[in-house]
Amino acid sequence: MLTSTAQNSSHDAFVLQDNVYNKSIQQPHINESQPYVCVNCGRTYTWKGNLQRHIKLECGKVPNVLCQYCPYRTKRTDELKKHMRRIHNIFSSSPQP
Repeated sequence: MLTSTAQNSSHDAFVLQDNVYNKSIQQPHINESQPYVCVNCGRTYTWKGNLQRHIKLECGKVPNVLCQYCPYRTKRTDELKKHMRRIHNIFSSSPQP
């Protein structure tokens, strides 16, 4: 459920209050100057789906996805794949010997 809360005198921020995750929601917020805000940590998002992913996979969680080549840790496997391509020049998701 989204509710509007006063952020300052002229703007409202829409805050996601449920931890409901819906992959089908991929629409940008109507007014980009009024971001979606995580009620747990205050992080803001333009896209509702990104806020929902943040709440489901990231917010308050310990990074548990580890790089096998360096001390890098993340909360998301897609971020590890980007790290592997960018830092280690590995373009496959399978482990390299």
